Amino acid sequence: MNRLKVDWYRDLPEDSGLVATPLVANGVMYIENMDGHHYALNAATGETLFDFAGAGSALAGPAISKG
Repeated sequence: MNRLKVDWYRDLPEDSGLVATPLVANGVMYIENMDGHHYALNAATGETLFDFAGAGSALAGPAISKG
C-alpha cells in the first residue's frame, strides 16, 4: 500500500456529487454529476475528451452497451 500514488485528479466545477462510481471502458472514464453534467476523461491522464451539460438532474450513472 505504501507504493500507491495519485497520477491525476479532477476538480469538478459544479457543487454537486457524482451520481455513481466512475465507469471505465477502453481507456475512457465516464462520470456524471447529480446536475446532469456528463464527462469523458482519458483514464490515464485525466484529460477531458468531452463534457456535456444535460437537461436536468441525473438519476443514474453512465452505462456501456456492446463496449
